[in-house]
Amino acid sequence: MTYSEKLLSLLKNFGIEYIFGVIGREATSISFDSPNSPKFILTRHETTAGMAAIAMSRFTNKPQVCFGTLGPGFTNFITTIATAMVDRDPIIVITAQAETDSIIYNNVHQCIDLVSIAKPITKFSIEVTNENDIISVLELAIRKSMSFPYGPSFISLPINIMTKEIKRSIILSEINKFKVLSPNISSNLNKVYKKVSSIIKKSKTPIIIVGNGVLKSDIYPSLLRELSEKMNIPIVSTYSAKGILPHHHELNYGVISSHLDVLLGFPALEYLFKNNDLIILIGYDLVEHFPSAWSTNKKVKIISISEYKGKEDIFLKPKPEISVYAPIDKVCKMLIKDGSLNKKNNISDYSKIKNMLDYIKNESKKDNQKITPPSIMSSLDIIYPDGYIIANDIGMNRHTSAVYFESMIPNDFLTSAGFSSFGTGVGLGIGAQIANPNKKVIVIAGDGGFHAHSGDLETAARLNLPLIILVLKNNSNSLIKRFQKIGKYKKLDSKVTDFIDVDFKSIAIANKCAGYKVNNINDLLKYLHRAGKNTKPSILEIDIDYSGII
Repeated sequence: MTYSEKLLSLLKNFGIEYIFGVIGREATSISFDSPNSPKFILTRHETTAGMAAIAMSRFTNKPQVCFGTLGPGFTNFITTIATAMVDRDPIIVITAQAETDSIIYNNVHQCIDLVSIAKPITKFSIEVTNENDIISVLELAIRKSMSFPYGPSFISLPINIMTKEIKRSIILSEINKFKVLSPNISSNLNKVYKKVSSIIKKSKTPIIIVGNGVLKSDIYPSLLRELSEKMNIPIVSTYSAKGILPHHHELNYGVISSHLDVLLGFPALEYLFKNNDLIILIGYDLVEHFPSAWSTNKKVKIISISEYKGKEDIFLKPKPEISVYAPIDKVCKMLIKDGSLNKKNNISDYSKIKNMLDYIKNESKKDNQKITPPSIMSSLDIIYPDGYIIANDIGMNRHTSAVYFESMIPNDFLTSAGFSSFGTGVGLGIGAQIANPNKKVIVIAGDGGFHAHSGDLETAARLNLPLIILVLKNNSNSLIKRFQKIGKYKKLDSKVTDFIDVDFKSIAIANKCAGYKVNNINDLLKYLHRAGKNTKPSILEIDIDYSGII
């Protein structure tokens, strides 16, 4: 057995069912066709492969694997690696490298210093120089990837090493033993907890902000719900943590969005946080970029509870009264069992924001000529009442979807909240659909982000994935147009934000997908219903109206 064959069989034994990627000339040294290999999913671009692996990791809470060729195969993975690093996703990226006796960086065909490029944006990065190290390197890569904060590991494999025969027995630990906590755990949790309890006891109007770290921990949504209900403390979530409480729960105060004020036309964030004397951050991560949301409240105090020590203490304003680094589920259970903590008189008022959002969604159903972000969400709710997963590309579509989508469970709203790269929606959708074959997965993308990697429509079609992809089209990078409009250069130059009109329906059909052009709400309902019955991908090209936003 060769080292490449053993590598693949070990990944399969770990429970890795798929490897996503694009293979190059190392096909002479590694084959993904053997029964002992995870299934190889060929994509058109490495970014799509990586985003599919990221989506799989979020549903399995295990590291997922993507594979690429040497040189440009690796560099095409950089967006994926950075996304996994900033969004705390455990993936293992493996690429080929030139043969060991030919490695002279920048002087041999397709040979560059992959590890030096990868190191700043990975948890672990190594180039294997001895075949006997392959298995121990894999184990270390998984351990690093699954240590808090989660993130990517990178392995560079010279082509000739993959073909060498194994001469000794190899045993690898089980993957479920690889989860390792950060060394920054609070040394005396009971002592730290007393201060946390004391601060909460003295507060009158606390609010909980739940972040991405909760989804990466062992905590279950029911635990946070129990905590929230026991003390009558409302919960606000970041984009990634949507669904921690069901949308209609009375203590679900929605999602923090930097665009909420624009969408509603009044200072909603200031209104939301103005009466709170304490903010309890649970699993909050600075990469989710919302610490300014409560900055207008100068009297608020902060408690931060996280699985690992980040940079929150440096950048949060005000500085936390106390930061707890411990398993989140353990701290939540201590709070729930604490008999000295009574229910709070919750005077925070979300009703105005909720009523405005409900009003906007209801009004959006009445105008049959204009399709707006809230009318899309209303239509999806009508056609798919049993729920659905949204995989959101980046752009104005993401910010509006995050606000108007009525999330019911964690991970039914997927996006890159941290790195936020255009062109990631289709890859997230492919991974989400493979991980959830019996659920409806909706990709929402602008025409800018979607067309960045629209070639992977063919991948979705080849895999017979019943994805429904909504392309919100206004022939521009809408979010960038808005930034330009509110910035110094208010006189727009269409050359830097606008595109020509693209026929996405024809692109869909050319890639063996169903394609529909949507001009009004009746069309949208009709084609969503039709797409829901398809066994192949469906593209709905929608003329979107962002009036009042840009």
